[in-house]
Amino acid sequence: MLDALDDALDVSSPLHPRPTVLSTPPCGGVACRFSSPQRPTVRSFSSRLRLSDLPEALCRLRRLQELLLACNELRSLPAWVGALPQLHVLNLQHNRLRRLPAAVLRIKGLHYLRWGAQKPSGDAPEEEEEAEEAEEAAGVAAAVEAEEAEEAAGVAAAAEEAEEAEEAAGLAAAAVEAEEAEEAAGVAAAVEAEEAEEAAGVAAAVEAGAAEAAAAAAEAAVAVGDQDDAAADAAAEEAAGGGFASPSLTVLELEANGQTALPPLHPRATVLTALLASYNRLGAAPRMLAQHGHSLKKLHLGCNGVTCVAEVLPHLTRLTELCLEGNRLSELPAAIGRLDKLRELWLHGAPQPPRGAARRPRRAPPAAGALPPVQQA
Repeated sequence: MLDALDDALDVSSPLHPRPTVLSTPPCGGVACRFSSPQRPTVRSFSSRLRLSDLPEALCRLRRLQELLLACNELRSLPAWVGALPQLHVLNLQHNRLRRLPAAVLRIKGLHYLRWGAQKPSGDAPEEEEEAEEAEEAAGVAAAVEAEEAEEAAGVAAAAEEAEEAEEAAGLAAAAVEAEEAEEAAGVAAAVEAEEAEEAAGVAAAVEAGAAEAAAAAAEAAVAVGDQDDAAADAAAEEAAGGGFASPSLTVLELEANGQTALPPLHPRATVLTALLASYNRLGAAPRMLAQHGHSLKKLHLGCNGVTCVAEVLPHLTRLTELCLEGNRLSELPAAIGRLDKLRELWLHGAPQPPRGAARRPRRAPPAAGALPPVQQA
């Protein structure tokens, strides 16, 4: 399964295109490639679609699996996005989301997330930002209350089903006892052949009643098991400390957002295949990656100011792509020799000006409609 996902990541598609490099990378001009060193296929198109809000009617699309919202003007996401039960793929590239929305963290079935290269948020006043944060917090609180109410209703329904199953088992036992008493009275007044036949019928009835009671008990046990699983999932989500609620997150793309830390993954996450987090401000390789060495194949941490990878690198033995270019690494640990599956390794350094050389001042861009300067002979 991991090999199939790895091959799918190598194919350029509208869902996962190979992005181009930034015109002025923050690492000092290093050509850091987010996904592949190959030149991407550029497809130009124009569109007037610029969504700033999502219509509430979308919350009724309970079978929605892919939601692609790239290149819009979204500044926040409504809380109901986190409650879509079958949402697996979410693309939020090139919007105005200053931070990862809380609704994204609550998507329990998320497999593929793209949240990189956000546009500048503009000169929005602080009051507007506070209002947006309060609105998002209220939406998240409402979503949490709705989920808790739904879970409580499910627990009540399971308890009611268990009680009904227990009552049905009791009625079946009472009916069996009544039938046994009636058949015993008939046996005393009947012939020996009829007694044997009725005894066989009594045995069959007792077995049927026992089977029904066992089935009811099994259903009740299944209901209790479901409640235990739900409680375990809730405890795991709470232990994640505000991280991703999805244990099946496979691809996480967070390039060029200026992040200093990554949201924690679900404690049960075991299938993370690719983490693309170049052009941020991480400073160090996230320690949580050591827990995903059995599945992680692509790791891009270029242009982050990383100074050390010795704590994480020895655990990532399944890596096929590793990008560490444009960082502040002065040496590589000897454990890099364990990465025998590695096919691509990017270690370009950030260019440094020679000592004593004066930096050339940047020219201001020409005004709109201005003619280029005339060169003198």
